[in-house]
Parts: sequence; C-alpha cells; structure tokens
Amino acid sequence: LIDQSPLLHQFETGLISFNRLLEIFTQETGYHGDARTFHAAFGNIFSEITPMVELHRQLRARGIPTHVLSNTNEIAVEWIQKDFPFFAHFNSYIYSHEVRAMKPAPAIYAALESSAGFTGPDLLYIDDRPENIEAAIQRGWQSLLHHDPAVTIPEVWRRLAG
Repeated sequence: LIDQSPLLHQFETGLISFNRLLEIFTQETGYHGDARTFHAAFGNIFSEITPMVELHRQLRARGIPTHVLSNTNEIAVEWIQKDFPFFAHFNSYIYSHEVRAMKPAPAIYAALESSAGFTGPDLLYIDDRPENIEAAIQRGWQSLLHHDPAVTIPEVWRRLAG
C-alpha cells in the first residue's frame, strides 16, 4: 500500500500529513497499532553504506560542499538524523516533502541549484535511479548512477580531478 504508491507520493510531496497517512493506512489495511509504533516501523528502514560515508567525510575534509537531494518525508529525516551522525555534515538539504516536488520533477533540482549556488557541470550528482540521473543530465549536471561504492567512489575522484 505504501511502497512507491500514490499514498507515499502524496506524503513525500507534502500533500498529506503524517496523521492523514496513518488514517488512510489504517482504513485500507485494518492496522490496529498506535501512531508511535507505525512511526517507528515506517522510519527505521535505513542502513549506513560505510564506504559512501567515508567518501563524504573525505570530500568535506577537502572543503568540497555536499548537499542532500532526497525524495523523502519528515519521518525518514527524523530517523536518519537520529541514527546517522554523518548526516549533520552536509551544506544543505532539499527534501521533496518540503519543496513539494519529487525527483525527477525539475522543481526539486532547481531548489538544489538555488540552495547550493551551483548549476550545470559545477554539480556532481549521484543517485541510484536512472530516471533521476536523466533529469540531472537534462540540467547539465555531471551525474553518476550508483550501484556499487567500489565503482562510484573512484569515478567521483576521477571526475573531481578532471
């Protein structure tokens, strides 16, 4: 009911609140738990990719600005901030639920450009979804489709050196 559904899209574009999400979920599934339990089950879904966290640390140590561009919601952000200390060290955060647009919609990419102060090839974008990469390429961004840190990390350094 939730994964990649219109309901998730509405929540992650800020069109419905957490309470409305829970209300619809309860009506559609017969869920009998409380909001706190649902919140935890919905939010606690992430795991750290250690090599990518280390890449982020190295980029920051070299003074390279880093930014988050994410299709997400307030619950996920809360869990990530609580569980992953590295997440506090980005220059800016663009979340779909705040800008009311999800990747690959142009508006979310424009919000990142405005926040970061960079456009076109001055941005190196990494994502694991081809449609999001294609949207970034359409804006002239350097883009990497991520599947494996062992491939992505050397390519980041190669592009930054060039």
